[in-house]
Amino acid sequence: MLKKKKTSKIYGVVETIYRGQRLNVICSDGKKRNARVPGRLKIRRRLSKINNGDVVEIEPWNVDDEKCDVISRVSNESRAKKLNNEILDNFFNKYLK
Repeated sequence: MLKKKKTSKIYGVVETIYRGQRLNVICSDGKKRNARVPGRLKIRRRLSKINNGDVVEIEPWNVDDEKCDVISRVSNESRAKKLNNEILDNFFNKYLK
């Protein structure tokens, strides 16, 4: 029997948007992940609200750590700016040193 990992929700900044509801996300743990927008968000027409530079809440896959699902978009403007700055600062500090 396989053990299930606890679902860990983390934040990320949308770097690029590809066709087919795929995104490239810079995560708060310093990794770049390929994200997909699941059907429940496509139905609610939330995909049109996700743009480059937006802060999204993601859930990494249990099988492949390089991929994740988008759970929601952070809509509070001040919180999104704060998280965006923190995530990008951590990412650039980790990879540009």
